[in-house]
Amino acid sequence: MTGVFTASTPTNTLPQRRGMAFHRLLEVPTPLLVWLDGRPAPDSGSDDSVDRVCRSPWVQRLLAPMGLPGVVQAEVVASVLDILRSPPHRQLLGLADASSTTAAASKSAAGLLVREVEVGFLADIDGEGLLRQRRPDLLLREPASGEVRRVIDYKWQADRPQWETYGAQLWQYRQMLAGAPSTLPEGFLLLASGEVLRQSDSRAEEFVLSLAINRG
Repeated sequence: MTGVFTASTPTNTLPQRRGMAFHRLLEVPTPLLVWLDGRPAPDSGSDDSVDRVCRSPWVQRLLAPMGLPGVVQAEVVASVLDILRSPPHRQLLGLADASSTTAAASKSAAGLLVREVEVGFLADIDGEGLLRQRRPDLLLREPASGEVRRVIDYKWQADRPQWETYGAQLWQYRQMLAGAPSTLPEGFLLLASGEVLRQSDSRAEEFVLSLAINRG
């Protein structure tokens, strides 16, 4: 779970709080999945899902600490709904398919990888001998061996100039979680646009677009 903060904290700018809200909804997606899968697919131009979700008590409680203006909160909710409507994105995230969205469903239909959402830290020692704690947004593990197969970080956006910074962080996660050089887990950035960038297995700053929202 994301650390404690309040909207009045000076360091939490509106873009930072927007990103925190995006993370928070993806950390606890089951209510959204259950709600989405109980509704028919929206007709073009007539989808009221965003307004309904924004007004729901659990979303209001979940996102209240961010103190987002209504239009920004709606932007975040719309992004997450688009991602969760997409079967390829659900599969990537290890989420249940539309026929099995229960609170206990935490394995993907393909690969049966177990989700681990910000439950604990990775730790290493920096160049000055200080302990650093790292926290990937999502890990997906093999249920039998416990080996991490996929590491996913959520970013509101990741322009090419940011790839080096974000890539270095993701690369550290992958190196720390690798059981052996031959078992380097896959690394992905999931963006609010629905684009998924897959990190190279040889260069931290090298990404390729591997998945995007199909908006017709």
